[in-house]
Amino acid sequence: MEKIEKKKLIMIDSRYKARINQIKEKNKEDPESIINYLENKHILILAIQMALKNKLKPREAKIRDWIIRSEYLREEDHLLLGSLIFSYNKNLKILLPENYSLYHDLIENLANAGMEEILDLLEDKDEVETLLLKKINIRKKIKK
Repeated sequence: MEKIEKKKLIMIDSRYKARINQIKEKNKEDPESIINYLENKHILILAIQMALKNKLKPREAKIRDWIIRSEYLREEDHLLLGSLIFSYNKNLKILLPENYSLYHDLIENLANAGMEEILDLLEDKDEVETLLLKKINIRKKIKK
């Protein structure tokens, strides 16, 4: 049996990595800023959830930069990522070792798809409330 080589880094678009660093630097002294309580893995997972929630198309990075090392993820992180990727792919085979490369690519590409919206939310704590209210109002208009 052939050994599957796992990728060691999870990559996102370099623009998003730079923006994460910028938001963290800007808010490092603010104890109320949510960014100070999030690790990069949390931001990655939130971005994937945002992409799935809004049915965004996976997007490849133009210039890639790493957001987290795979080995830093705990078992529960892998379980959560696996469930998110399965909910997108709808095929349990995506979780098999021989499909690791496709699974890993989907993590990165779905994160890229939802990252901009997540970073918009994280950038300004007052913006979070405004964006949530806009989304609620949009849904109300659609349901009418």
